[in-house]
Amino acid sequence: MLCAYKHPTIEAKIRPIIERVFFQEQDQNIYYTEPLITTSEEVQTNKDLNTEKWKYKIPDEDNLVTLILLIKRILAWLTITMTKIAGFCEKLKNIIIWKEPLRTSIFITAGLVIYCIIVIVPIRWIFLLAGNEN
Repeated sequence: MLCAYKHPTIEAKIRPIIERVFFQEQDQNIYYTEPLITTSEEVQTNKDLNTEKWKYKIPDEDNLVTLILLIKRILAWLTITMTKIAGFCEKLKNIIIWKEPLRTSIFITAGLVIYCIIVIVPIRWIFLLAGNEN
């Protein structure tokens, strides 16, 4: 019965009638007071609603804000770095699977030319040319 009474339609139509008929000012007990005894559920609810206990868990709010800002900066740097790494890996994958034939052929040609230069020209000459400032 209680579930049916809590239905919005029934409560909207029946509640005003019940309050008008049964709960008039002259029908109420003038000697009624709130009970002084609290139940364990009320005690637990009051403990849960007490926000003073959280105040002592954060002794210095400035350190917490600084820590949150530091974590935010680290996560931003990490996101940017991971994006760059993912972009590089995708470019490398595109070269390997010939998704962009022109770039792949340029990459392979450049690699072969550098290999031939290293094999044919002595390494000593390469170091001399690299160190020569003229």
